[in-house]
Amino acid sequence: MTLDKKITLCENLTPVEVRIGNYIMNHKETILNCTIQDLEKEVFVSKSAIHRFCKKIGLNGFNDLKIELAKEEKMEEENWVDANVPFYEKDHAKEIANKLMDLYKSTIQDTYKCLDAKRIDEIAKIVNSAIYVDIYAVGHNENIAQNFKQKMLNIGKIVNCPSAYYEQSLITLASNSDHVAIVLSYSGAMWSNQLRSQFLKKNVPVILITRAGVKEESVDNVYHLFISDSENLQNRISQFSSHIAMQYIMDVLYGAIYNLNRTKNNQYIRKSMSYHGLNQ
Repeated sequence: MTLDKKITLCENLTPVEVRIGNYIMNHKETILNCTIQDLEKEVFVSKSAIHRFCKKIGLNGFNDLKIELAKEEKMEEENWVDANVPFYEKDHAKEIANKLMDLYKSTIQDTYKCLDAKRIDEIAKIVNSAIYVDIYAVGHNENIAQNFKQKMLNIGKIVNCPSAYYEQSLITLASNSDHVAIVLSYSGAMWSNQLRSQFLKKNVPVILITRAGVKEESVDNVYHLFISDSENLQNRISQFSSHIAMQYIMDVLYGAIYNLNRTKNNQYIRKSMSYHGLNQ
C-alpha cells in the first residue's frame, strides 16, 4: 500500500494530523530532503504530533516515513506501469510481457501490504468449518471463483459458484448460518443493500473481498479483505491488475485453509488422484 493510501485510509486522524498528511502528500520531494525540525516549522506542529501521525499510519517514526517515500520514488523511476493502460500500440510482444510482469509484481506487492494475516487465519477457519461455501462473483471474477472451487474440491470441500443473478438470488434466500458467503467485488458494488440485508438477517458470515479504499463496516459476521486499488473502475483497457490481485488473495486464502488440516488434505489429494487415475 502506498504512503498516500495509508494516509487517506486512516480514519482516526485529528485535524492537526490531517494537516500533516496533506502537506506530506503534496510536498514529497521536500520531505525527502528535510528534517523533522524542518517539517515542524513548516506545518506549525510539534515533533510529538508528527510521531503520533507516523504511528497512526503504521510507521515507526519520521525516518521510516522518509524511507517509505524514497522506496516509492525508486519504484516509480524503475518499473512503474500504468495499471489502466499497461502497454501501448507501439509495444511489441516482449515489451508487453515485461510491462505486465512489472505490473503483476507491483500489484501483488501492493496487495500483500494490504493483508491482515490474523484476519485471513480467522476467515480460513470460518470457511473450513462452514457446511456450505457460496461465492458471489460476476465477469472475470467468476473465473477466479471457479478456480477456487476446483482447488477446494481437490481437498474434498464443495463450493457453490452461482453465476446467473437468478441463481444467486435463490441461494441467498436459502442461506442460513450453515453457509458462508464470499463476495468478490473490486468496486464493492456487489455488496448491495438487498444482498447485505439478507445475509445479516440470516446470520450468514460474509467475506467481502474488494479494493483498498472501500469503507469497512463494523458489523458482526462481515469480514473484509482488501486488494490493490491501483486500477481505475472506468478508464482501463482490461482488468489486468484487479484480476491478478483477486486471484492472489484467493490463493492465499486457499493456502491458509489447506494448512488447517495439511496432513488430511495431502492424503485426500493422493486418494483422489489415484481414484481418477491422475498423476499431474
